[in-house]
Amino acid sequence: MNLTQLRFAKAAADERSFTKAAKICNVSQPTLSNAIRLLEDEVKGRIFLRTTRKVELTPFGEELLPYIESVLEAETELVSHVESYFNPSIKLIRIGLSPVIDVKLLTQALEPYKMSHPNVEIFYKECFLGDLEERLEKQQIDIMLKPLLSNDSRAKKFVKANFYQEDLYYLPKHTSSQPESGERSAKLDSIADDVFVLSHPGCGLADITEELFKSSGVKLKRYSGEALTYQVMQDWADIGIGSVILPKSKIIPDYFKRSMKLLTGNNKTVSMKFGAYWSKAVVYPDYISALHKHFRYTVPKLLKGAAV
Repeated sequence: MNLTQLRFAKAAADERSFTKAAKICNVSQPTLSNAIRLLEDEVKGRIFLRTTRKVELTPFGEELLPYIESVLEAETELVSHVESYFNPSIKLIRIGLSPVIDVKLLTQALEPYKMSHPNVEIFYKECFLGDLEERLEKQQIDIMLKPLLSNDSRAKKFVKANFYQEDLYYLPKHTSSQPESGERSAKLDSIADDVFVLSHPGCGLADITEELFKSSGVKLKRYSGEALTYQVMQDWADIGIGSVILPKSKIIPDYFKRSMKLLTGNNKTVSMKFGAYWSKAVVYPDYISALHKHFRYTVPKLLKGAAV
């Protein structure tokens, strides 16, 4: 396999269309289709289901996609490091983030910094929590963005700035008798009998869900399977496998109409909090230190109450 095949597969997965993916990749549709077919032959499995109306990932494709994305991200990271090595004038900031971070909100939070530092290139690396912390310790990233966990001893060695908080929503598993509208909130104790589909533990959302149930004295009934993406979690809820709990930014619009804001027993909104972290021991260049200060002092004001 080669990087071109992986780029084509990623584009097709994003667009759910070979025609649109080919336009994005600046190749003909047959060229893209043939490259993906060769990739499927090499991995000995179908990545896409093709119909006359749409293109969908197979279960095997859903499982393979995060690894394809990881390879493409590693290539981007390699190119950026090579450029900065041979051209020291290039200022590069490497931001590592959990997949559950609201990227649109992050873009909004970074905009003032980018305007005042137009010559700084920002590189994003999406990782699971253990990898994020290891990369920060090894100075492979300059700042880490992740959920705040109550039992997080490893993170205590870093400097922390509160970033934002986001309301959690409950998406019940679909049943034929379920209404499409009506109640827009659900108390945690009222959904205790549900079986819940959890995300991969590395993103932090599963930890938050487990902490939430434990602190409320409610036993979490966990589905034995595990979803790799937030869309898969919602798809599984839609076909009745189990209910899910997600931050609002990760809920697909088609499913939001069935989602309900999650409340505690005393009617308080349940939310998850996020923080920005960097190393205490590293002396960072001025432009990176400026970003740390931006998260510490500017972001809370910028988000106007969204920051914790």
